[in-house]
Amino acid sequence: MKKNIIALVVLAALGLTAFFIFREPPSDVDKEKEAPLIGPVSPDKLERLEIIRHEGTGATLREEIIVLEKAGGDWRMIKPVEYAVNPTSVQRMVDALAEMRIIDVISENKAKHHVLEVDDEMGIEVTASGGDTELAHFIVGVARKGMTMVRVPGSDTVYRSNGSFRITFNKRADNLRDHTVTKMDRDSVTRMKFFNEHGELEMVREGEKIRQGESVAVPIFVPVGVEIKNFDNRAAVGISRSLTGLSAKEFVDDEPGDEITGLGEGATRVEFEAMKDGKKGSYTIWLGNKDEKKRLVYVRSTELDQIFMVSMHLVSRYWVKIDDFARTDEQVVQQEKARKESREHGEMHRKHAEMRKAMQPGSSPGGAPGMAGPGGQEIPPDIMKKIQEQMKKQGEHAGHKH
Repeated sequence: MKKNIIALVVLAALGLTAFFIFREPPSDVDKEKEAPLIGPVSPDKLERLEIIRHEGTGATLREEIIVLEKAGGDWRMIKPVEYAVNPTSVQRMVDALAEMRIIDVISENKAKHHVLEVDDEMGIEVTASGGDTELAHFIVGVARKGMTMVRVPGSDTVYRSNGSFRITFNKRADNLRDHTVTKMDRDSVTRMKFFNEHGELEMVREGEKIRQGESVAVPIFVPVGVEIKNFDNRAAVGISRSLTGLSAKEFVDDEPGDEITGLGEGATRVEFEAMKDGKKGSYTIWLGNKDEKKRLVYVRSTELDQIFMVSMHLVSRYWVKIDDFARTDEQVVQQEKARKESREHGEMHRKHAEMRKAMQPGSSPGGAPGMAGPGGQEIPPDIMKKIQEQMKKQGEHAGHKH
């Protein structure tokens, strides 16, 4: 009993502490104050963003300075490296600045800066400029209940601003960079040639067709200079699509040397032809050593003068050999059976959806409840009974399959 009383006292004390931390100001301070350096910022005037964030604590505290600049309507990273940026991430920052509004003052006590994450260790310092004019300069703190704590550097006053935008500005430089390795038009590959430890293997696109139950044309590839029994075109199509949309996990900015990357002479590579922005081009992707611990592979492409680390899962298919595309007669039968069942399953779901729509509650003549069909007409009882029996049979059929 005594322990329970002590626990309740401790909880009450913690509750009071939290209350005063997050809603401390007296009535004469709890009013909206002018903060000219805290938004909103017009996107038309914004040309430069500087973000200072920190990682670690105490002796391990590390500062990261990120500078983004807009030129010709496009944003680009200037520091810590010059590189293209993810346009979506930057646009979220621009939008957050445009929508920022001060709601009220939450504290004027410097001792609470750390708790509210607006101090020099936890806060994220943001400076927005247009030309030589500073448009906004503030420190982003913790986000609570749809609002974010902000403070102007040099001031003890902490404000609440609308929106939860801490995560928007709390981005590492590598996360803000454009992770694109290759980006071409989908399904535009016309030739692929693989060079690896298994030898060379080339395949070309000879046309396309629409499979039964599908509405989109699928490319048709054939091997060159070699016979492959029951050539697996689906595998070839999957590889061709991955070549035109490859993304990196990490960036390697300091050239570590061919011995580490494995991207020197004789490295595994894939040469392919594809369309980019409607124009045909030839491209190459080189594959280097694998980092088994991270499950990543060193990669370079003709698209950019940059070494990437790409997911091993994404590029492992490029170490192809002839047997990867050969199928036994039994495998062909089983794959066709699986495709047929998949189509039937999809058709069954489509019919069920149509039936459920047709059985939406309606009103029968005279106000009696009934079932409405397409266009609002009531479905006759005998027809409704047949529909219900059919749905029951299809449900039982699906159950037996699974």
